[in-house]
Amino acid sequence: MLLTKLNELDQKQFLEELRNHVISYQSTIDIDSKYTFGIEIEFVKALHRQVEANLTEEFKEHWNFYHDSSLNELQERVGNIYGGEMASKVFCDEPKYWKQIEKMCHFLLEQKASINSKCGGHIHIGTQVLKNKKSLKKFLKLWIIFEDIIYRFGYGQMDTYREQIIETAAPLATTFNHYLLGNHRINLQSVSLHSMNRQIDFYKRRAVDFSGAFILGKNIKDNTIEFRCPNGSLDPIIWQNNIRFFLNFLLHSNYSSNWDIIHKYLREGSIADGDIDHYGILNIEKSFVLADFLFEEDQDKKNFLKQYIKSNKTEKIHL
Repeated sequence: MLLTKLNELDQKQFLEELRNHVISYQSTIDIDSKYTFGIEIEFVKALHRQVEANLTEEFKEHWNFYHDSSLNELQERVGNIYGGEMASKVFCDEPKYWKQIEKMCHFLLEQKASINSKCGGHIHIGTQVLKNKKSLKKFLKLWIIFEDIIYRFGYGQMDTYREQIIETAAPLATTFNHYLLGNHRINLQSVSLHSMNRQIDFYKRRAVDFSGAFILGKNIKDNTIEFRCPNGSLDPIIWQNNIRFFLNFLLHSNYSSNWDIIHKYLREGSIADGDIDHYGILNIEKSFVLADFLFEEDQDKKNFLKQYIKSNKTEKIHL
């Protein structure tokens, strides 16, 4: 089903049906296992030493546990540290890794962990997913257009962005536009990734961090692209939906088909404006375009749009 080809009545019917759609947790998401990812689960409340003491050998095999002082919202007593970050090792689309994410989320909830307005849900994806510099350029174009959709989707089960997101995961659409299409454009074919990172000034406070990417198209340890804009979550369904989205976003940056509408957006200057306060505004038409572009299966489109629109049975959605 191509959402953009539906007439207005059928689109309204689809949106009504979307209210009752439930995103399910799957054993795989139909992504080639050669593409790798890792996640960072940030949380608060749980006593750090208790979480560490209760980690099983199985968890230790698949996860690294760190303290993050920015998440320690409770007043510390001597020796008491709360919250932290659980960082996965290298995962791929295999049932055992999705089971790990599910188990870890449940474990942290059992340890009385929770998410607050400071927690992020960072995702690292191996740069072998982007074939070459042409793919990178397409990725940047897609980001310029759809950054507003990406941010709202990344809010997960929350209605808005997290506290201090500008300091930790600032929008990049206007920066990408400046260096890719503006007067200070970079010739991506002639510069190294290191040089691109230096000119665009990627660092840990942007929505996308390329500073760990040093070569495209190759599976090399610690050679990753980090997506920092999603909110934190202890719901494995949100994690899976986010990972599916960003993997498909990168994979479709390799393709040459179905780019007519993308080029139309660029010609018309219909790009994200970089104002995060505008990113919470629903844009159904644009979200349908992105859903059709990224996903072939209706179920995947519904999963993406359910999290983007965050529809319930009482709010009214306008086309």
